[in-house]
Amino acid sequence: MIRLEEKEHKYDPQAAEVRRAVICDAWDELMAIVEEELPSAAALTELFDRLGIPKSVTEIGQPAEILPMTLKATKDIRDKYVLSRLLWDLGILDALCENAE
Repeated sequence: MIRLEEKEHKYDPQAAEVRRAVICDAWDELMAIVEEELPSAAALTELFDRLGIPKSVTEIGQPAEILPMTLKATKDIRDKYVLSRLLWDLGILDALCENAE
């Protein structure tokens, strides 16, 4: 994790500001890609129900209280740009986790 931080500078405020600016400048394009490439939440729910796939942490036998901690931890686990990294770069990860159920 230390080597990854040395490479990515995720916690460097200046580097985070640069990433935030890139994200904001490309937001409309990013959202168009998401809408084009990803199924809707309703479609995923229907698919998960049809296949019997769990849709919540409680459905896999874990307490809901672990969700905020888990979401925060995912930004640091892999050398990938995941949703939690986007939320972190936008400065809303902590607020979102405070309201997670």
